[in-house]
Amino acid sequence: MTMKIEAVDTATFFDSIKPLIVKHKWLINEVECNSYPDRRLKSDPLVMTGFELSELFRINKDLQVIWGIFSSVDESFDMGSLNNKSLPWADGNKAIWTQNYEPQLAGAAIEIIFFDASFIIFSSKDQSNLNFFERVYPQAK
Repeated sequence: MTMKIEAVDTATFFDSIKPLIVKHKWLINEVECNSYPDRRLKSDPLVMTGFELSELFRINKDLQVIWGIFSSVDESFDMGSLNNKSLPWADGNKAIWTQNYEPQLAGAAIEIIFFDASFIIFSSKDQSNLNFFERVYPQAK
């Protein structure tokens, strides 16, 4: 299931859903930012813990994600199991605009897509994650 909001300040966004962020490890790909205070952001793909991700935006409040896909992954996730064909993608992917869209990465509980600094697309297979997101962002469609 998918919910969309108009883009908001990235640091504020991650802070507002921090309980969902910190309990996961994150695969990040196709990321484009207004600056790169952490050199890992220039790697594609990269993996960060939820705590690292939360701290990145807490410390760098001016950091804005223009494009990017953030997929929650299991603690035992191995980057070696990925290839370019298995990475989530957004640009040109018409499926992300459908209501029944679910995270692309097998096993991902949550997928967050920053789409051209215009929209944030939140998807999850878990209704409790969607309920939390809707409480934080009641304007989500």
